[in-house]
Formats: sequence, C-alpha cells, structure tokens
Amino acid sequence: MRASHKESWPRGFPIDHLQKNFENWGEQNNTNVGDIKYSSIGVIQSLCDGDPDNDAIFRMTRPDSTKFTFGRTATSLPLLIPYSAYSPYNAQATTHLYNAFWGLYLPITVPGRVTDIWRSYITQRIMKDIGLHVMYTPPIVKHERSAHDYLADFAAESDLYSKTAELLKFLDSWSSTANTLPKRISDLWIALYERDYIGLDDVEAVKEWLRVLQAVGYKYPDVHDISVVSNNRANQTSTTIEQIQPTLDGQPYRSFPLFKGNERPDSAVVKVIMMTMDEWPLLKSWVLVSVLFFILKQLPSI
Repeated sequence: MRASHKESWPRGFPIDHLQKNFENWGEQNNTNVGDIKYSSIGVIQSLCDGDPDNDAIFRMTRPDSTKFTFGRTATSLPLLIPYSAYSPYNAQATTHLYNAFWGLYLPITVPGRVTDIWRSYITQRIMKDIGLHVMYTPPIVKHERSAHDYLADFAAESDLYSKTAELLKFLDSWSSTANTLPKRISDLWIALYERDYIGLDDVEAVKEWLRVLQAVGYKYPDVHDISVVSNNRANQTSTTIEQIQPTLDGQPYRSFPLFKGNERPDSAVVKVIMMTMDEWPLLKSWVLVSVLFFILKQLPSI
C-alpha cells in the first residue's frame, strides 16, 4: 500500500523477528491478486494516515513517525493474511464481522498497550478453526493522536517485546478437540492462563462473555474437524463457511433507535462509549449538537 516509511512494523509484531523480516522481504514479497468471498472474512483492519499504531521503539527511533502516509492508487488493494500466518491488529478502525463477534473480548489482566494485540492473536488462532481470515484495507482516516509518553508506552509494551514470539509458537502448536466454539475458546484461554499470558480474571470474564452472547441470541459458527483444520493450515487454505447476519427482529441491542410505526417515546437514552479519558473535549460539541437537534425535532412545526 506504498507506505511512506520503509521497514516499518505494527505494534505487536515480534520485535526479535524484525531484522530477519527486513532481510528476507524481497524473497517473501510474492503476494497474489484475486477475489475472496465475504464469508471468509472475520476481521477487517483499516490502516490510517498520520500517526498509526506503531510501538514506542518505532516512534522513538524514526524521524517523522507521526507523519505516516499510504499511497492511494489503483494498486492499493486490501491485503488478506494467509491462513497459515498471524498479523497483529488493534482496536482502532477495526471491524469484527458477525461470525467473529465472539472475538471482541479484550483481556483485562494485561496492560492497555498489550490487550488488543493479545486479543488479535488469540482470535486469529480460533478463526483458523472456523475458516476465517484477517483483512487489511487502505486508510480510511487520518489519526491525530493525543500526546504520549513514549518511555511509559515502552514500559507498558514490555510483554509485546519479550513474549510475542513464544506466544505465537504456543498458539501455532495448540489444538482442542472441543466440538463447540465456546468450549474451544474457553480451552484456549485456560491454556493461556496456565502459561502466564493472562490472569485468572480473564478466564472467568471470557466464560461470562460467551454466556452473555448466547443469552442475547448470538449464533456461534460451527468448528471443523481438527484433521481438516490441520490440513488447511499446512496448505494455506481455508474452509468457507456461511456468514450469518443478524436480523433486527428480536435483537435486544441496536446502534440506532427503532420505533413502532409513527410512535415516538417521550424520552430517549443516548449512550456514548469513549476509549480514553481524553476524548470528551473532542466529543462534547458533537453531543451538544445532537441533543439540540433531538430537542428541535420534538417541537411542533411553526
């Protein structure tokens, strides 16, 4: 996608593999162009211009690290991660499609600079058992990040630098014979706890998260026979599954209001979810304008 910085990497890439990756890039750059069925996509990660999600080492050692750009040309196509590979994705401009909705859970027992990266690797391991891929797309936003203390970020990212390579080895060797997706997910999180990648609170929270999904009517994808999965991984292929999309009927949570006929409620509750404590100044004007617009809509026409 014609990145302006050569030899760059995303936060969460195993730092001890960087030099080898740079040296072998010319040999490995054998991407193919083709079509992919929508049903094979689990997660879409959109890139960003400006200050993308690099780690503290990149930011402290590279000039103009906050002035990152990607080329927008006819050759800037989405990039599909091979079935046999892993690639970190973050919690920014990232879409989990319905069959990967279970992968939204963020670990609570690791630092914030680690949690979304651990989630991305754990989710990818499970997605390999249900035939789903991660896809990267060209930038859709320009990111202007609030001021960061890079040394503090470096300390918070310690596990990314010291544990990622071993985590990926473990995930690649891990398997489960559980015949349901919730049980297989639970098995993996227990194994991660036993190896000190996450804490016990995460094991309990994941189980609760899976129960809640089932309670609200989420339909888990089926898992495939382990021999089929192993063969697919060896041959870098995937098993296509039907992408089930939810309907509005009977859904307890929606991203927009739905009223019966022309009926309108006397009041409404608006929930705003902010990722960090510094976002309120950015959202305040939007919230005030939205509330004013809602009030004006309730007034009779003059």
